[in-house]
Amino acid sequence: MLTHYTRAPFTHFGEWKKRASQAALFDRFLPHFQADAKVLEIGPGESHFAEQCHAHGIGYVGLEPSEPLRKRLEAAGFDVRPQAVPPIPFENAHFDLVHSRDFVEHLPGGREVVQFFDESFRVLKPGGHVSVVAPNYSTTGKLFYEYEYQHSYVTTPGRLLNLLHDSGFEIVDIRCFLFSMSRWWTWLDRLVVYLFVPLWLSSPVRGLARALLDARTVFRVDKNLTDHFAILARKTA
Repeated sequence: MLTHYTRAPFTHFGEWKKRASQAALFDRFLPHFQADAKVLEIGPGESHFAEQCHAHGIGYVGLEPSEPLRKRLEAAGFDVRPQAVPPIPFENAHFDLVHSRDFVEHLPGGREVVQFFDESFRVLKPGGHVSVVAPNYSTTGKLFYEYEYQHSYVTTPGRLLNLLHDSGFEIVDIRCFLFSMSRWWTWLDRLVVYLFVPLWLSSPVRGLARALLDARTVFRVDKNLTDHFAILARKTA
């Protein structure tokens, strides 16, 4: 089943933002990969991360339970298997990276998130990494639930850091980002999150925006103001 988020078309800015953030993962966040590296993506959705893997010559496999999304990705030439996670249907120590974006918050609860991290640990090679990108409930507040009716597990940096640590991972890096993952622009990025976003979500501004703008425009602004965080963790040898 396609969600409302999936059906809604990207704006030009939203499309740029998605592609830029995925490119930034490789340029500024993820570890350097060897030529024979294998990457597993959970819930690929759109093909932005898969495209980056192909561009960097990295072996890619995706797991996607949605048949329409999976067929779209397969038509684009990507190796995508039908599977809801957890579990992860691969043998032990098979991948160099397990990556997910906007996935963990769709799991029913903490038990399933622990199972996902435990399974990620199992299928990673010693020294392999897990990278998790998720919306930051601490800063997005009610936007976390405003449109996406499949959001179940509340994701904050602190909650996922603790879960990854308890699953045996060593935390390597964490970044919060709205527009840019560059450390040079962190001050501006956080300034927008802590000053403009609360103003936009305040009752007077929200009411005025809904009176003057159509619902689709408000929706698109909301989507582009949804703050995220990325965590990179390592499976110790």
